[in-house]
Amino acid sequence: MVVLLSLVVFLLILRGLSNYKKPRNKKSGKWRQTMINLKSIETTNPKHAREIMGKNFFGIEEAIRYFGVNPTPEQLAVLEKIPFTEIQLEEMKDSHILVAGFPISILEIRDKVDWKLFHSHEDSWYNEDSFAKERGGDMALWWLMSKMIKKKAYNVAKCEASFLRNKGRDEIPDVRWVVYTIIGYYLNTGERLVEDSALIASSRQGIQVNVNFFDLEGLHISEFWNPKKIVPDIWDIPESF
Repeated sequence: MVVLLSLVVFLLILRGLSNYKKPRNKKSGKWRQTMINLKSIETTNPKHAREIMGKNFFGIEEAIRYFGVNPTPEQLAVLEKIPFTEIQLEEMKDSHILVAGFPISILEIRDKVDWKLFHSHEDSWYNEDSFAKERGGDMALWWLMSKMIKKKAYNVAKCEASFLRNKGRDEIPDVRWVVYTIIGYYLNTGERLVEDSALIASSRQGIQVNVNFFDLEGLHISEFWNPKKIVPDIWDIPESF
């Protein structure tokens, strides 16, 4: 009986390990997390993650304080475990921001913060666009957004989340994530991530958007255009264009 139980435990351990995949990002050398069963791997709790990330942590408390979110029990349950290991967070603590994301649209964020943080309001081109109204469903999630943003350059926004698969290249994250992170990080630290640069993001509707120039005039959100045609030579452009 003891031998049989030991064999069963051994098989269950093998099954758990088979679900844990850690493909390596060729560009950054960082381990990326793919779609996995969180019960089968080590996860991190928010308190420990805050200790690791320092100022690069935007958690539940910050989302409540700055965006006025009202978490549901279901959302809090999801956020109890962070789908990144301690090793992953240690590797990215200086280069990424760990964010607790809640369902909230770009328009809702704009309405909840100081109007000076956005470049335009009543006359914004995106006021009636569906991507600006998208709230991201009902559930909350954790993501890591890269702070490695080159100045005077068009940067493709980079985020890591538990459900993003490694497809050989980084997926362009949702513009809502990017705006949420940029505004939240500024409110929490006073630092502007894209003061003299631009991030290229996307939406669920397949629209690509430029999030850029977070200067004293506020964050600019502009329609996507190919920067090869009109960007000055001093600006770098992603190879994908």
